[in-house]
Amino acid sequence: MASGALDTIRTYPGTLRGVRVLVRVDYNTSVIDGVVQSTYRILKTLPTISYLRQSGARIILATHSAEKPPQSLGMLSGVLQKFIPHTFVSDIIGRDAKMAIEGLKDGEVLLIDNLRLHEGEKTNDGAFARSLASHAELYVNEAFSTSHRPHASLVGVPRFLPHTIGLQCAREITELSRVHDAKRPLLCIFGGAKFETKVPLIKKFLPRADKVFVGGMLVNEFFRVLGYPVGRSMLPDVRIDISREVKDPKLVIPSDVEVRNGSGIFVRRPNEVKDEDFIVDVGPETMSELGELVERAHTILWNGPLGNYERGFRQHTGELASIIAASQAHTIVGGGDTLSSVEELGIADKFSFLSTAGGAMIEFLLNGSLPGLDAVL
Repeated sequence: MASGALDTIRTYPGTLRGVRVLVRVDYNTSVIDGVVQSTYRILKTLPTISYLRQSGARIILATHSAEKPPQSLGMLSGVLQKFIPHTFVSDIIGRDAKMAIEGLKDGEVLLIDNLRLHEGEKTNDGAFARSLASHAELYVNEAFSTSHRPHASLVGVPRFLPHTIGLQCAREITELSRVHDAKRPLLCIFGGAKFETKVPLIKKFLPRADKVFVGGMLVNEFFRVLGYPVGRSMLPDVRIDISREVKDPKLVIPSDVEVRNGSGIFVRRPNEVKDEDFIVDVGPETMSELGELVERAHTILWNGPLGNYERGFRQHTGELASIIAASQAHTIVGGGDTLSSVEELGIADKFSFLSTAGGAMIEFLLNGSLPGLDAVL
């Protein structure tokens, strides 16, 4: 599939030299004190951008930032210079952007401003999509990680331009599609907090996998349904019937958990959680059990942290990342916090495939496609 994407770019009518190419990327990451918090998605776009530069294309990079209220990409541009020499224009479809694009020379790169500064991006406004498309002669989607969103730059622009996918986008499709024909035993590990999106994935993979482990804040609802106390732990706003899943012998839930209350942090059995407790992570016995499951697996699919990652309970997620990285299994890993843990440990190259996506990975595994992919494939 990756070579197919490159072939599609190569077969653009005529040479790419001098052709204006709009490349939709996903550089949605925080920049704090001049330091970008995650470079992985940037790095994974470099092969596509390098090929276009070497071919003499004139490249317009378009990305969003999810900060609220929307902010300019000026700070990101400063950091991005280390990876991609470019110019930046604090405009999207106005006069300044058009002039900057007209001034591009062969092989040069321009970053336009945060797409979400224009309200037409999230509403998939046709006029905005047409104006964005007018910047270029070819469109490349290299933003798999946000292609689950039906936004103008992802599903609107391809209506007006010849289009294809980038090399990383193609690899995402190939690698995630392989999960359904994975070598057994297949171990799935799902964590995090997005109950309404992860439970359909759990339901889908329980019949297919050999073991499905549920951790993170997801497991609180499983405990509740099983009749275990959850104290003051977070429960989902939307309830989904999991009465059948909690009885499935292939489902694995933590045998012990870490809890926090006013007196400190303690390890408890699920049936020992007290009224004042918040469940914040899995316990040490559970980590040993996970290690045994990893050792027996031939394929591992992991999405989502084991603990309350945003509140600093990251130790066991990092331990799991190291255990999976050291395994002999074919390993497929994704999710924003999961990716952050892997990056912090410096072990990204130890996995068979590390997806750039979180929500898009989940939706692709569920449905086999995404709105942004349907628009270009």
